[in-house]
Amino acid sequence: PRSTLFPYTTLFRSCTNIIAPVLSSLPIILQAMKRYDKDSGFGTLVSCMLPYTVVFMVSWSIMLVIWMLLKLPLGPGAYIYM
Repeated sequence: PRSTLFPYTTLFRSCTNIIAPVLSSLPIILQAMKRYDKDSGFGTLVSCMLPYTVVFMVSWSIMLVIWMLLKLPLGPGAYIYM
């Protein structure tokens, strides 16, 4: 279970937090964007952050594969393989 939950909860969720509409700091981010561009909104935020999201997801995936190939534990007592 740890090897299944770890990529979702730690790696991929952290990449998509900035484009999620349930982000708790979204109003603050949108207000800061409107200070510099009056016509900006949630769509502008998503279109600006989507390339970063993709790059982070690809890089995290590559690092996870390398981590698994080296058979390193996820943490103290949390081994990937039995």
